[in-house]
Amino acid sequence: MTNPTGITAFRERLRTTVRGDLAQVAVELFLEHGFDAVTVDAIAAAAGVSRSTFFRYFQTKEDAVLAHVEARGEQFRQAALARPADEPALLAARNALTPLIEDMSRNRERSVAINGLIERTPSLRARRIDKQLVLRTMLADAMANRMATDPATDLRPALIAGVTLSVFEAAHTAWLSANDDTNLADLVDEAFVTVGVAFATAAVQP
Repeated sequence: MTNPTGITAFRERLRTTVRGDLAQVAVELFLEHGFDAVTVDAIAAAAGVSRSTFFRYFQTKEDAVLAHVEARGEQFRQAALARPADEPALLAARNALTPLIEDMSRNRERSVAINGLIERTPSLRARRIDKQLVLRTMLADAMANRMATDPATDLRPALIAGVTLSVFEAAHTAWLSANDDTNLADLVDEAFVTVGVAFATAAVQP
């Protein structure tokens, strides 16, 4: 008997693989020739697919470059949900970053190259902001799920998501700018400690 669940899972894995391959081909072309110089037709030809196939996976060229943002968001979401239920929420968010940090640390040169491409391209910078807003909502929902609370009425999941993304972005930017063997995990931990100290010593006005 055919297993519909198995078929669906297989198709999703296939879709993820094809999407990842297309994104990789696109990024390599952009890094080599520049974002504006590469057309969708060129990407499709290099990947051995049709133009319509490209648009089945990505709405724009920008989405192909930023596919890693969505992938990392899903990686973080799953890691956050897998953390122990009794772990403090912000600590769980920090620990959920570990797989992402390890993956990025293994591919520092590529991270630097892609970040440079984004920074040089206005449309990519703008699209990245859109993706990060979606990512923040995704992370807030994940934290609300593990905290068993409603993000519509409880500010904590959104605050944790916002702080986590801001802290990681600050550490990531410093890591990309460093010309030595700076450890990304150490920078992330330092950023979390700095934020914690700042909140602990801040005077809150009524």
